[in-house]
Amino acid sequence: AIRSSLKYSIVELTISLLTFALFVNSAILILAGASLPGSAAEASLFDIHALLASTIAPAAGTVFALALLFSGISAGIVCTIAGQMVSEGALRWTAAPWLRRLITRSISITPSIIIAAAVGKDGLTAALNGSQVALSVALPFVSAPIIYFTCRSRYMTVRPPRPVEPQADDDSDDEAEALPSVTPGVEGAMSEDAKTEGAVPASTTTLPPPGGSEAKSNSAPRDPEPRDDVADAVEGAYASSLDEDAAGEGVVNYKNGWVATVFAVLVWLFIAVMNVANLALLGLGK
Repeated sequence: AIRSSLKYSIVELTISLLTFALFVNSAILILAGASLPGSAAEASLFDIHALLASTIAPAAGTVFALALLFSGISAGIVCTIAGQMVSEGALRWTAAPWLRRLITRSISITPSIIIAAAVGKDGLTAALNGSQVALSVALPFVSAPIIYFTCRSRYMTVRPPRPVEPQADDDSDDEAEALPSVTPGVEGAMSEDAKTEGAVPASTTTLPPPGGSEAKSNSAPRDPEPRDDVADAVEGAYASSLDEDAAGEGVVNYKNGWVATVFAVLVWLFIAVMNVANLALLGLGK
């Protein structure tokens, strides 16, 4: 099931990134760079919308606005599902799905509504630019754990379910062993006075069996310790296998190969260096 889902996810993601996302974003950047005036302050979402509507067609500006709206909804759904996975898997915190989605969307939409109502279009553009800078600074800190976890077999290995030991009729055996051994002919040894006074009936009274030590050894209960030792050995072997990276029967390893790992590390270093340079230039006022 995981292999099948992973295959379709890779195909869908590759087609989406290399077709729609690549060409649409490239077209927006090329058009904005060639048509907008030299000031970078005029390259806001409202100016790009006006540029598309005036240069291409009014419908182009509408399509651009709808694309931004739908992309925001899609990003909100992804963030909500990711937060649900982290909360339920790592934090062990569960909540109703509708309540979780309501809280997540409220946290993301409420600041935008407040800023748009308070300061208008110019304030919304400044808030958008500031949020993009904050996201670019936080990107290395978010992507580093992802790269680390996806490169470790310990976290990217799917193992078969733990074998369940067949439950024998231990309870019935224990109950049978707990029953007292009553020698024939002794059952009626109790007096009527003892029975009427609430004493234990003769059928539940354990008397030493005849025959000496041989009979005692035959009637001695089984020692449950060997069974516990076997169970402990099985549990220890299974626990130790969880830390092994070697693939066994039914074990599937989804960690990144060395090519993907090197590429991811290089991209992370590039983003980190660019962020540091951006912060340094911002501090110098350039």
